[in-house]
Amino acid sequence: MAATLPADLLQQVRDAERDDPQRAIPVIVNLAPGASPTTLSQQGLQVTHEFEAISAVSGTATAAQVRRLATLAQVLSIDYDSTAHTLDHTI
Repeated sequence: MAATLPADLLQQVRDAERDDPQRAIPVIVNLAPGASPTTLSQQGLQVTHEFEAISAVSGTATAAQVRRLATLAQVLSIDYDSTAHTLDHTI
């Protein structure tokens, strides 16, 4: 089953496909139990961080790579890794 891309990530993918297909899109990829980040790297994801508490990694990928990652059985979901803002701070 393919992971569905959320609206904000889908917009980033479409924008990149239109304007710059090689643009790196920051993502967070949630993995199925037992899945290895190595598989994602082999599909083009540039892994920048592996989360210890959850089965997920962050990194960057082109639009085509994001679409390919979404088809992998090892991928539960992919989210756009954007900056979060609070009322007082950026986190």
